[in-house]
Amino acid sequence: MRLEIPDEDYYTGRIMPFNVSEKGRSEIREVIRLLQEAGVRGRVLDLACGPGLNVAALREAGYAAFGADYSPKGIQIALREVGGGFMNLDAHHLAFRDGVFEGLVITHAIGHVAEPDQVLAEASRVLAAGGAMVVTTPNRRYIEVYRVFNEKGLIPYRRDTTVLRYYDLDDLTATLAAAGFTVRSAVTFGDLPVLEERLLRMGLLPGDVRLDDENRRERLIALVTKECP
Repeated sequence: MRLEIPDEDYYTGRIMPFNVSEKGRSEIREVIRLLQEAGVRGRVLDLACGPGLNVAALREAGYAAFGADYSPKGIQIALREVGGGFMNLDAHHLAFRDGVFEGLVITHAIGHVAEPDQVLAEASRVLAAGGAMVVTTPNRRYIEVYRVFNEKGLIPYRRDTTVLRYYDLDDLTATLAAAGFTVRSAVTFGDLPVLEERLLRMGLLPGDVRLDDENRRERLIALVTKECP
């Protein structure tokens, strides 16, 4: 499968505004809170780090944070804007020794990789026993709801062509468990939008859409640990 490597326009036009927005800042704060809750103290790898803004936040929180990304442009921006400790690597084949990281972060990347099982196997290999990983990704059920709205011409929707698959909570939990991780928590995340309620009042909500909490929150966030032998 040929992967699309993001260029600088992708990072400056999409990823960086998200990460410097309040939405992005609230997400990395929650990622850091979960790492702290899991007792992570030492080295942390941000896998698929993009331009390195999460690494910068992790360092500000006191972690020895490093970043790896498949895109040379992403690493170039990270080195220029954040500093050292970034490597241009394929997440399917990480050039690190076993168990070198106490924590791992994969934000909005598990849906972009060709072989998620291989990526998670590599994540498990480089994560120390007793270590923890936080994974975030778009919520497929939210995406499906908004795709319906888009098809009816009610709101704009543009699919990110670099996403190969979307997950809902069940999918993500099962995928992480199958990779050998112990799932400590997995929840939908983000503010509840008000658009659906307005559409419902206007009689425009499609009949097959359900306004439950899983549909309405746009992101998933999971904390997993690698158990000691």
